[in-house]
Amino acid sequence: MTLTRRVLDRWLHRGACAITAVFVLSVMWQQLLSPVAYPAHLFQTWAIAASSALAWALWDAWVCRPVPWGLRACVVVALLVGTVQVLGGWRLTGAGTVPPLLQAMAPAFGVAGFAFNPRTAGVLGLFCGGAYVVSDLSVVGSPLAFGAGIVVGGSGLVAAGAIDLLHRAAAKVEEAVNVQWAAREAAGRATARAEGKEWWDGLIHDKVLGALRLASRARDDADRRAAAELAKEALTISNGSGGSADGDGETLHARLEATCDRLGLVMAWRVRGDRGTLPPEVDLAVVGAAEEALTNVARHSGLREVTVTGSIDDSVALDIIDGGVGFDPRAPRPGRIGIDRGISARLGRVGGSASVLSTPGGGTTVRLRAAVHPQVATDSASVPVELWKHRDFLAIFVLGCVMTVVFCVIGASQHHLVVSPWVLVVAVVAVPSLGLVAAFAPAGRQDIAAALTVGVTGVVLLGTSNLRNPYDGTWGLWFVGALNATETLLVGRFSAFWGGVAVAGAGGGMALGQLHRGGVADLGLIVVVLPQMLAFGCAAWGVRRALDLATEAINAAAAEQGALRLADARAEEAARVAQSRSQDVIVQAGHLLERIAVAEPLSDPDRDRCRLAEAEARDALVANPLLTPDLRASVRQARERGVTVALAADESTVELGVPQFRGIVSVVIEAAPPGSRVNARLRRDERGRVGSITLVDVLPDAQTLPRLLARIRELAGSLDLLMSVDDDLLVELWGGRAPA
Repeated sequence: MTLTRRVLDRWLHRGACAITAVFVLSVMWQQLLSPVAYPAHLFQTWAIAASSALAWALWDAWVCRPVPWGLRACVVVALLVGTVQVLGGWRLTGAGTVPPLLQAMAPAFGVAGFAFNPRTAGVLGLFCGGAYVVSDLSVVGSPLAFGAGIVVGGSGLVAAGAIDLLHRAAAKVEEAVNVQWAAREAAGRATARAEGKEWWDGLIHDKVLGALRLASRARDDADRRAAAELAKEALTISNGSGGSADGDGETLHARLEATCDRLGLVMAWRVRGDRGTLPPEVDLAVVGAAEEALTNVARHSGLREVTVTGSIDDSVALDIIDGGVGFDPRAPRPGRIGIDRGISARLGRVGGSASVLSTPGGGTTVRLRAAVHPQVATDSASVPVELWKHRDFLAIFVLGCVMTVVFCVIGASQHHLVVSPWVLVVAVVAVPSLGLVAAFAPAGRQDIAAALTVGVTGVVLLGTSNLRNPYDGTWGLWFVGALNATETLLVGRFSAFWGGVAVAGAGGGMALGQLHRGGVADLGLIVVVLPQMLAFGCAAWGVRRALDLATEAINAAAAEQGALRLADARAEEAARVAQSRSQDVIVQAGHLLERIAVAEPLSDPDRDRCRLAEAEARDALVANPLLTPDLRASVRQARERGVTVALAADESTVELGVPQFRGIVSVVIEAAPPGSRVNARLRRDERGRVGSITLVDVLPDAQTLPRLLARIRELAGSLDLLMSVDDDLLVELWGGRAPA
């Protein structure tokens, strides 16, 4: 997966270019202020090669090349020129400062971890440390030369460790993003199951149940043709070749007019701005909801006239009005799902809404509302990806501590170079103290960062003022290098701004110390000493920037790729749900639909079978969590002997009490006499009720009823039971304590 590495590498690449640029420019500035007598054209050749390689590296960083060939060229140039410097031994006469072309070797161990790999960076760090030892042995002596080697080699190891840390962070991010999207994919599939069920339930209700209902009640050829049309659509959709409601570019008006013709309705169309076809998902929802509302008008209003008013522009607003018998929308509607699933659920999927206004005897108005271009909520990345922890930096922190200790030990040994040993002691104590505060103080505190930068400036000013010769660039200025750790932590834990202030403060402290001690500020020496501190700051900036922005960038990019992955999962799951449900329905009603589709006249027994198939298909829609093969068989037998059975069960119903409720429903249905009606509703509420069962119109005889009540009590088990017997039988099952 290249995404994570690319995001991380972008800022590492820029940080590495910044480090290289610091050293290239500082070496040129150093040679300009304090020129070393190099052989003819040697320095100029290095300057051209280094500048060309740096320009190449900057271009690679700009275009985010996966292989940093420009930085690799910078490393090679730095190694070559450093080796030439060691072999030639050129130095500024009478000065112990690092010669310019040895300083130019710094990119070889500073950026090799990114340009090549962490292992190569470690090897090159040790090689460069050895080069510093060889170069300094004859100038500053063995202890100081080996100290320089330790510092340079340690810097290379720190750089290698930082790159290795980021490579491991990249692996963690990739793993976390994959886990994250796996979880979202699972959530998407769950959502799709619900959406697919609602979508398919609406189609089954409109097409399958409509065809069976019309066929069972057909009075003439027109009714049979209408039933045949619905049956053909149901069979086409169930075979996976349909399901769209785009109407082949027809306007909404034309398609609803065709629906009214099929239903025998006369429609008055008073809608402003019919804009033709709507976006597919809105079109499917609006047309399906409107057709269901028109079907309800034809079935229940008692009239043949319907009025559609409203407007279609940036949103769809339709009112479907009839002046028929009306009804009470608040009254229970056992087994009725047209409004809930055929109308409201459809529009809800595209961010719309539906409402029904009606009163008994006062007609009915169905209001449909939807945006033409709905704002669909996307599952953007919200789970934070943890790229790193502070303990991941432990090895780098230990290396930084070792380097600081080396600086302080060698600095303390240079007591012969200072005016006051006590001031030296203060500096030796202050340097690691500043580093510890920077490492463990609360990150992001601006007051602490400001105090640390003041401390860095103060230590450099105090240390430089305490030197007998503030223009000697050897180990007398140890405290500047020792503050690298503090300045790096300022960038990493606070901000790059405070790191820059610390570098500027260190330069200013050196200049003021030189002015105080000798009356002149040596810019050449400042340019020699500060680049390493600045380079550490650039490295910390690149690392911090990579770590800070990687999470946001990776999640944003992953969201773009993951959205497609999630959509695929949802589409796949929705198709699976639709296919599964269609197979169940066709198994129950397919043979009847095939006969209905050819407008075949049906006999009375066939009509009865249509009514039974319609009822069973409706059970699958509204009572699926309750149904088992045994219960289906009991319901079928009851209906065949003239018992009306209406079942309903919520999809979100928990398992507590469901087996007991199912058993009670079975015995009530088996005991129900012909002409009776059984209503069973499985719906757990916040008070603990599992569901209710009623047996109305006709009760069992005096011998059967007591046995039925005893059986109900037995099946309830440990659950609470509330029963009442009057003209009807009411049974309520409670998971908690039933009300008195």
